[in-house]
Amino acid sequence: MRKSPDSPGSLTEKLFLIYARTLKTRLADFHQNIDIKLRQYTYIFYDEDGVTELKKETVDYGSAIVAPADPTRPSTAQYSYTFAGWDKAVPQTITADITFKATYTQTVRQYTYIFYDEDGVTELKKETVDYGSAIVAPANPTKPSTAQYSYTFAGWDKAVPQTITADITFTATYTATPKTYTITFDSRGGSEVGSITAAYGSPITAPQDPQREHCVFAGWIDALTEEEFEFTTMPARNVSLIARWEIEEGYHEVIVVVVFPILVTKRNLQKNTHAFVTG
Repeated sequence: MRKSPDSPGSLTEKLFLIYARTLKTRLADFHQNIDIKLRQYTYIFYDEDGVTELKKETVDYGSAIVAPADPTRPSTAQYSYTFAGWDKAVPQTITADITFKATYTQTVRQYTYIFYDEDGVTELKKETVDYGSAIVAPANPTKPSTAQYSYTFAGWDKAVPQTITADITFTATYTATPKTYTITFDSRGGSEVGSITAAYGSPITAPQDPQREHCVFAGWIDALTEEEFEFTTMPARNVSLIARWEIEEGYHEVIVVVVFPILVTKRNLQKNTHAFVTG
C-alpha cells in the first residue's frame, strides 16, 4: 500500500528533520564563536596643575571608580595648603571616560618677630602676624649708666625690613661713653696744683710736684682710701688727693696757736700758724 507524502516517515518529514538538525548545529556553532565584551572606559585623577597624574585606570563599563589617597601640596613662604576635594563629584561607577582635578584651600602663613634687649633674653616686643604684615619696632630702649659708662641706643643688630616673610629676631645695641671724673689736689701749704679732669679709663699722669719751704714732697694720699694714689688711669669716681710732706733734715715744725681774747671758736683754733726753726 502506498504512503501519503505527509504521513510519518515520508520524504518530506525526513528532509525537515535533516534541516532542523543542521540549523541547530549551525546555531550552536554561531553562539560558540560570538565573544561578547563590555566596553571599557578610563578615569584619571590629576593634581591641581591638570598634568600630574595621581591615578589612572581603564576599567569595564559599570566598574567602581576608586579615588586615590588625598594629595598634598607643599607650603610656600606665604601660604600653606589643605586638600579641599576634587573639581567634580566622583560617581560610584564609570559610564564614560572622565577626569578629576585636585583643589586646595590656601591659608596665609604666620610668622613671629621678636625684639630683644642687648642680653638677647629680655623681650622688648614679640608679635605673631600674617606673612607680609608690617614689622613695627618698639620704642628705643635704654640702658642704665654704670660708674664707668653711660649708654646710648645705637640701633638694632640688623636692618628692620618693612614686612615679615619669615621668623626673625633683633637685638638692641648701645654705644658706651666713658664717664668723666675729676682729681683735685690739696697741697697742704704747698704750691697750688691744678685739678685733672678726664674720662674713665683714660691714662693720667702725676702733676708736677708741689713746693713747700723746708719740706720735701713725699707723694699724694687718697682721702678716701688713705693710701698712696697711683697715677695710671682715671678711676670711676672723683678723687681728692692730699699732699704728704717730710720736713727737711735740721728743721722741725712748730705749731703756734693764736687765741683771740674776745672770741674763741673751733674755727679760730683751726687757723694754726706753722713756723720752722732750726734744731
